[in-house]
This record gives sequence, C-alpha cells and structure tokens, in this order.
Amino acid sequence: MMHTARIIPRVLVFLTALALSGSLLVSPGREAAAQVGVGQCPIDPGVALLWDIAHSLYNGTPMTPPSLPLPGTNWVLYSHPYVPLLSFLHPPDWTPHTIAEGSSTIGVDLIRADSAAAWQYLMTPENQGATARQWTEGLLRTTLGVTPQDPVQVLCESDLPPVGIYQDTALLVVSVDSFLALGMASIASDGLSTFVLYRGFIGRTQEFTQLTSEVFLPIEWQLLIDPPD
Repeated sequence: MMHTARIIPRVLVFLTALALSGSLLVSPGREAAAQVGVGQCPIDPGVALLWDIAHSLYNGTPMTPPSLPLPGTNWVLYSHPYVPLLSFLHPPDWTPHTIAEGSSTIGVDLIRADSAAAWQYLMTPENQGATARQWTEGLLRTTLGVTPQDPVQVLCESDLPPVGIYQDTALLVVSVDSFLALGMASIASDGLSTFVLYRGFIGRTQEFTQLTSEVFLPIEWQLLIDPPD
C-alpha cells in the first residue's frame, strides 16, 4: 500500500512495465461490494457528480453540473507541445507534467504543489489485449503507488456498453489510505488503430468534493466545450 501521502507522475512507469510484461498483473482485492449504474456511487458528492457525468456522456445525453464550472481568474494556460487541442487553464499552484512518447502516446499529469491531488489525461496505443478495467486499475495503482499484490478497496465500478468508436469503457472508484481516486479508461478504435483514452481524478477524501467543483470540472469543461470565436 501507499506509505506516503504524496502523488507522483508515474504513468510512464506503468506504460513501460506494460510493454515489457505484455500483460497486466492485476489483483482486484475488493474489500467492499462494487456498485454499478448511474447514480449508484454516493461515496462522496464530487465522486457522484463525476460518475453521473461520465455515464451521461457515454449514454449520449450530456449532463450539466448544477453550476457552470469556470476557471479561476488567475489560472494559467497549459498546452501540450505536440497536441495543441490538449490545452486548458489550470490553477497556478498545480504543475503539468507532459507525457510525450513518440507521436502515439500523449497526455499530462497535472499535480498540485503538495503532491496530494492530481488530474490525469492519457491517450496511448492498446496493443496488449488488456481490458478497459485492467487499464483503469493499473493506472490508478501506479499513480497511488500500490503494487498489484496489495489490496485496494473498490467502492464503485461500472462497465459501459459500446458507443461509437468506444468498444469498452470502465469506471473505477477506489479508496487508498486517506485518498479517493476515480479512474475511467476507454478502449477505442478508428478502424485503423486501437488506443486507450484515460482520465484520472485523485485527492484526499475530505477535500474531494471541493477539488471536483473547483478544479476537476472546470478543466473537464474546457476540453468538452469549443472555445468562442
């Protein structure tokens, strides 16, 4: 289990291990009954909102939060050096760590100054035959520093039906020490290649609702809504 209360950018470590092993050694280690379906993850108001928005988006009926999530007036711009569309404003005390492995793996780990909260975005080829559920748990474990052999308390999980190019989508909410983490991975195919799209939301349990309303959703909405002309 994680022995420190710090989150570090470990996505590339996970991708390297996956490429070397050819498969994921994932031990679910459930300590709580998993719940499935929209509105069935009441662990935390922030988690519940992210859970319902994710389900709504993939079910084709976009859901708007109770209040429009807007960036702060002092937020700064991040733009991925190779993918300009991956651009957004973020709080000045959060540091983006760019992920760029060739032209196929891109993303960013956005980590708060105290390393106790993170927002993650990743797109990478899927050529290992892993499921969305395996990708989600593997990336959450890697970020939180939990080995495949250690138990993880699964609070909620859901597998979403195929929609468009998305063949397999999994959501997973876990609790590790004093942290809550929600991960969502989708296996997608455009007919030419198969790739993984992943989002991660991590923070201390007592502040997860605040992180969702003040940081996670304002960033997500910037990526969902086209900028004005």
